[in-house]
Amino acid sequence: MNSSQKLKESQIPEKEKDKNKTQKSKEDAKEALKKIVEQARQAILENKLNATEEVHKAMIEYKEILGGENSVLLLPGLFIQAEAYIAEGKLKKAEEFLQAAYWNLYQYNKPKEKGSEDGNKMGQDISEKENAEYNGQLHKIFSKLYFAQKDYKKALAELTIGIYTDSCSSDPEHPKTSLNYYYMGQIFQQKKQIPEAEQFYAKTSQCWYKYLKRYYQYGTPSSESLPDDVNFKEALQVLKSIEEYFRKHVDENNTKLYIMPITYNLQAQAFVYKKLNNEEQYRHYMGLAYQEFLMQYGENHKKTKKVTEVQEIIKQREREY
Repeated sequence: MNSSQKLKESQIPEKEKDKNKTQKSKEDAKEALKKIVEQARQAILENKLNATEEVHKAMIEYKEILGGENSVLLLPGLFIQAEAYIAEGKLKKAEEFLQAAYWNLYQYNKPKEKGSEDGNKMGQDISEKENAEYNGQLHKIFSKLYFAQKDYKKALAELTIGIYTDSCSSDPEHPKTSLNYYYMGQIFQQKKQIPEAEQFYAKTSQCWYKYLKRYYQYGTPSSESLPDDVNFKEALQVLKSIEEYFRKHVDENNTKLYIMPITYNLQAQAFVYKKLNNEEQYRHYMGLAYQEFLMQYGENHKKTKKVTEVQEIIKQREREY
């Protein structure tokens, strides 16, 4: 370090140095909690017991650094614990965590509603995008709670708000957003509104298929980012559930009605497997889609040929890179 650098550092007030250190500690704690939450999400998908135990410990450890028990920065931990309790059927506990999350978010946004400039109380720094995402996530998890309580009217209302909030900050066709459509389909299925349920199931598969086909053919636009691996693993469970639903309802009298939802679904699963580095399953599911088109349309139909063409384009692109 040269003398001019030392001089510059010496000119920084002690309060400013302390503030910078505190901010770094806060960012480190926020990032650490995020990683632990992602691990917990994976554990929930795998139906592991005590999936959020480490999240609970991390929230105790980082609570003061992140601004106290009413901090908006604790929302990821509160959300994931609520989801875990819903998965375990402990709905009262889930509701407690969701109420805490609601209160923290309300407290954070209350100054803004009153016109105060001090929106980031106690240094709880989140972006407008994060704020919107947290708001949407809160509604979506409340929807899951009401669904588990069999209150489908409330579940539908909350999920509708959650989807709208998501669509304001991200592409409604983005696969991560489209997972909401699956849950919407589940609600309609329980309400015995089968045509609506099937539309949302088909939409979910179509979004994953189109997005990942574009990704493997052309790459991801710089303005976008791929979903996290845990989203792909959740998508795989969702897509398999959708396939199972359509397989149960297809017969020789309605094959044409279900051919596109099923083939979109099979190819979407293939692309997800490819993203998870499972080439064998990728080829298997592309083969299943090809066979569906072959049986329905024959080998010379453009839809049948398209499956093979897409695979060849992807192969060529991989050779180039």
